Amino acid sequence: MNKKVILIILVFFLKLSIFAANGPGQLGAKYTPEETTFSIWSPDTSNVVLLLDGVEYPCSRISDFDGYTDIYSVTVSGDRKDQVYQFKINGQSVRDPYGVMLSEAESNFNVVMDLEETNPDNGWYDRPDLVEREDAVIYEIHIRDFTIDENSGIPTDKKGKFLGMVHSGSTYNGLTTGIDHLIELGVTHVQILPFYDFATRHYNWGYDPANYNIPEDQYVSDPDDSVKRIKELKTMINEFHNAGIRVIMDVVYNHTYMPLEKDGPIPEYLQDYIDVFEPITRDYYLTDSNGDLIDLSGCANTLDTQNAMVNRFIRDSLEYWVEEFHIDGFRFDLFGTMMYQAVDEWADYLNSQFADANLLIYGEPWQGTGDNTLGSNKVRLGKMPLLADSHVGAFNDQFRQAIKGSSDNGDWNGYMCNESDAYGVEQGIRGSLLEVKSKTAVDDWSDRFAYDPEQTINYAAAHDNLCLWDKLIAAGHEDNYGKRIVKFVNGILMTSQGIPFIHAGDEMLRTKLGDDANWEYAENSYKAPDEYNKIRWQWKESNLEVFEYIKALISLRKSHPGLRFNTWDEINNNMTTEVVNNGKVIISQINAAANNDQWSKILVIYNSDNNYWYQLPSGNWYIAVEKENGNANDILAGEWVEVEGTSITVLYQLQEEWEQAYLRSTENNWGTTNMEKVGPNTWEATVTFTDTGDNPPRFKIDHYGDWTESYPSVDYVVEANQTYKITFHDITKEVNAELVDPVTSVTIYYSEFEYASSYILHCWNGLSEDYTMTYDGPFNNIHWWKITLANVPANFNFCFTNSNGNWDGVNRLYSEQGEHLYIYYGDSTVYTSR
Repeated sequence: MNKKVILIILVFFLKLSIFAANGPGQLGAKYTPEETTFSIWSPDTSNVVLLLDGVEYPCSRISDFDGYTDIYSVTVSGDRKDQVYQFKINGQSVRDPYGVMLSEAESNFNVVMDLEETNPDNGWYDRPDLVEREDAVIYEIHIRDFTIDENSGIPTDKKGKFLGMVHSGSTYNGLTTGIDHLIELGVTHVQILPFYDFATRHYNWGYDPANYNIPEDQYVSDPDDSVKRIKELKTMINEFHNAGIRVIMDVVYNHTYMPLEKDGPIPEYLQDYIDVFEPITRDYYLTDSNGDLIDLSGCANTLDTQNAMVNRFIRDSLEYWVEEFHIDGFRFDLFGTMMYQAVDEWADYLNSQFADANLLIYGEPWQGTGDNTLGSNKVRLGKMPLLADSHVGAFNDQFRQAIKGSSDNGDWNGYMCNESDAYGVEQGIRGSLLEVKSKTAVDDWSDRFAYDPEQTINYAAAHDNLCLWDKLIAAGHEDNYGKRIVKFVNGILMTSQGIPFIHAGDEMLRTKLGDDANWEYAENSYKAPDEYNKIRWQWKESNLEVFEYIKALISLRKSHPGLRFNTWDEINNNMTTEVVNNGKVIISQINAAANNDQWSKILVIYNSDNNYWYQLPSGNWYIAVEKENGNANDILAGEWVEVEGTSITVLYQLQEEWEQAYLRSTENNWGTTNMEKVGPNTWEATVTFTDTGDNPPRFKIDHYGDWTESYPSVDYVVEANQTYKITFHDITKEVNAELVDPVTSVTIYYSEFEYASSYILHCWNGLSEDYTMTYDGPFNNIHWWKITLANVPANFNFCFTNSNGNWDGVNRLYSEQGEHLYIYYGDSTVYTSR
């Protein structure tokens, strides 16, 4: 190949790598210190100009490349970092859709950024582990809501900001708040309401997108500092990762913001608002035969994901957030406005580019309004089988409705209030699996749609509609029964196959009614004042038993893979459900051992009705959860179990319980010493190991006492002259030896009123020797002798005599300390009467 051709190719790929590191895709402003290339899609006109730092540069159409068409571009030499720019299309100023920063709010000017300057100070932490997507527990959150309360414990300058979300150490009356609350609760992911740049300047949920690739300025400490605006968001994500929590970004690619009279008077600053796309080309949007915008989102315009360049813009934007900000997944608003083929392409691409990330990609499988334009090609529950290979999921509104009934009022309250039977809930518990395993689409709103359990996001409430406690208030259950229902609902979610989802504050009975019981705000608080939206941290104190229950159920779920099967086949082959008691009780039996659970079988009984007695299958069953108790301390159940109404009961069987475990060690000459059973599958023994000469002391755990089965595979070595509590789990075969009061040295003082030339200390329990003490002088007219011993075992005994060796009348055991005994035990003073 010609050297010149090779050089051109190398330069081309070098630029591609630079582009990939400096913003979404290969359009927008691609910065290097030597030059910056500016590119924009313009399918309607060739009259494209760049205005950079007050100077105009004509753009030229370049050849189509890498799927991009109708691209106009110009490269400007020199270091252009921090300079402002915009494009002009047919003379009209427009923003850069691919821009990563604005010069100021509502501005049409973007900023050239060196993104290397925006990375976290201490570098990026690794993403928290996520072995399977079904291991996720999602918590939906709004940045201002979570941090703004006066009782949040978050510093004033961080309230309502990115950095407030990850401020650690905050408390209310000794209870954790903020990020420490999330760590304590045990969630694995936070799904954060939109935090890209949105149009309105007041409180908003952020479903009014203005600039998809720019962080929202309301959430940063200094909105005029372009580097901070990006860096503080990156820091928030990074600190979540450091805390073991992944971050899901709520994205709104279904429409762009357009001021509408129906939403109330248009603020002055928005009266001349022109969205980021329309002045460039209307090809970004769905239009009818007359060229009018089609509204499927309820926001007057809908992006056209049939258009290859719109499709590519969304893919580039998603990739930018994962690559540059280390985002761990996306929640799509109004997924149902989009072509499922486009969604499949985005997800497949992201999963191939970030194969080790196990990204979560899911959304609302419905549209906001309008007819069924695009027909059978839009995302719906029934399309999930077609998206299984790209790991796309959806909010399971069929399960939600079966659990709680209506979302906007208390007229119908579903299974949770015993107002409907259990059949709809039964499907959700099983992961809403397809009736027949197939990657063929089913009915749009089928309650059996999932090819894989990772495709169902199981929830009862989210930011839209009434939160769970307000729903129960509307139903007339603002009482202890209502609290019991909240536990029941979350118990259902945490023990169902699929991925559970919690709306922020539901774990402590959040309400959006405010002090004036404003039901309009409670139902739709997207731009309501803080009074209605903020998380009030005193709720945690008032409703701590609800929080503790949900925390316990999350821990249960995370500890037991039997509640988190990963495939259609695993659930179909290892889980049975049965509805009994006139449709009010669900009996779910799970072969947990099939998913490497420490429990052999799990039995979950759901009861929305009165108390119900159930005869257990044969074998020993232990109770893990019952009534309103999220941790029942592994009670051994009888032949029958009483399942209280409005609750779940979780029982389990253990794998091959040993009848006895034996300790064999150098201390018992490798004989068999019975270990004590202290819990399910758990055995214990406490042993003091003495010095064995050349070889250190060691032990093994024997199953039958005949060496046919023993653990670990090699001898467990311990230190001589130390006491250990040895524990063994007969399922995991985990062996642990924990030091009991470990001692490295002891200093002993002994006193008498009479002086003697010396005293002798005699010890046994591991030492069994006589030691001559040293005279330490008088103190308060009392004579003292001293000795320091090394490597003393715990709880050793000793006594004293004078130098004549006569032991009569001078024997003082450690357990019979005299008033003039003074002992330093390790670094601690055990007895201090001197």
